[in-house]
Amino acid sequence: RRDHEVIVPETVLDLRDAPVEVNLFHYGPRAMLEAHPDLPDKVVTHVLYFNESWERQYGGCLRILRSADEQDFEKEILPLVGSSAVLVRSDNSWHAVPAVRPDVARSRRSMTVIEPWAPNMGSYNVTFDHNQFIDEDDPTDAKTGHAYMFADGGNTDAHVENITYSNNTLINQQVTTYINLGPDLTRRHTTRKNIKIINNKSNITVGSPFADQAPIRAAGIVGFEVRGNTQPIQPNQRNFGVSVYGAGDGPSSGIVVKDNTFANALGALYTDPAIPDATVCNNLVGLDSSLDRACVAPLAKIDNTPPTILVPAAGSTVSGNTILSARAAASSRRVEYLISGWPVFYLAHLGDATQSPYGWVYSWASQRFPDGTYYLKARAFDRLGNHVDGPQITVTVRNATGV
Repeated sequence: RRDHEVIVPETVLDLRDAPVEVNLFHYGPRAMLEAHPDLPDKVVTHVLYFNESWERQYGGCLRILRSADEQDFEKEILPLVGSSAVLVRSDNSWHAVPAVRPDVARSRRSMTVIEPWAPNMGSYNVTFDHNQFIDEDDPTDAKTGHAYMFADGGNTDAHVENITYSNNTLINQQVTTYINLGPDLTRRHTTRKNIKIINNKSNITVGSPFADQAPIRAAGIVGFEVRGNTQPIQPNQRNFGVSVYGAGDGPSSGIVVKDNTFANALGALYTDPAIPDATVCNNLVGLDSSLDRACVAPLAKIDNTPPTILVPAAGSTVSGNTILSARAAASSRRVEYLISGWPVFYLAHLGDATQSPYGWVYSWASQRFPDGTYYLKARAFDRLGNHVDGPQITVTVRNATGV
């Protein structure tokens, strides 16, 4: 709690009872953070840096922006030891991190100490691409390193959506991901959707050190693609490359495990309970790295017709509980509604629709949103987890009395 003593005098906020979230980051070549003002869930973020040397021309500097334009910055902070920044969240607290140059042979290292409004933080629309993760603690012990894309841990209110972990090289580490509910599998306040683990490679040869645990595993997930990864499995444990489970939020679906090399593995995918629509093919598994089964057809969208919102009409004014209805292709397995507009600065998940004779229906509690203009769209998913977005419509929320 020492960080409270540093932040409070600068922000004039009482954070004594606020929860704390701490994250460590390595920004490798091409890593970046687009301009944003932080989600409303955050109160204040303290960023600290751990690079002993860094040149401005490397990129990767924190920019404090005057607007949403990344080039319109008031201050640029180098990620050097002894430097830090305190970001107090507001509608205009724009900031960004331009991409680290591709030829920079070092990583930008930082730590964030976040004071959230409530412990329901999550990860949305994040890509980790073309990074190199190195376990420098003991390079001779290939079993100790792990690159966890994210670990839900005990925070059963976290949401993880639209994450891509691709083209990364892991030195003395596993291609390890853990997408789970945490200890209480009965909670229904999390979402895990549209996660892609693609073309990651580990240089180790001994496999996972954990008994009875696949290196890539998830629970209660909708839309999970694991493709083109190279990850060995410990020979004496005879594990699977990927494990996917059901959970309190419901069964997993839209699972694709394809074109991976899981040396020594019993198989590419283990599921509990069974996932009838899972696609598993072209994986090299077993002690002899043999092909599990050939893909008999290319993975393709069954129908890419965009969904259309029928109710409410574009330009409508709504209040209270508002019914949303959309038309989607007959092959759609799931439809969700997305929203943006003040104070939702990003395209955010509004809710999952229910299929009915009247279309894909969702009841939106608009009274929970401040009055103002919002943008809605529907997103439809096929059985493989592929999705297509429909056209956006504008609606006005007006719940305040006397207006």
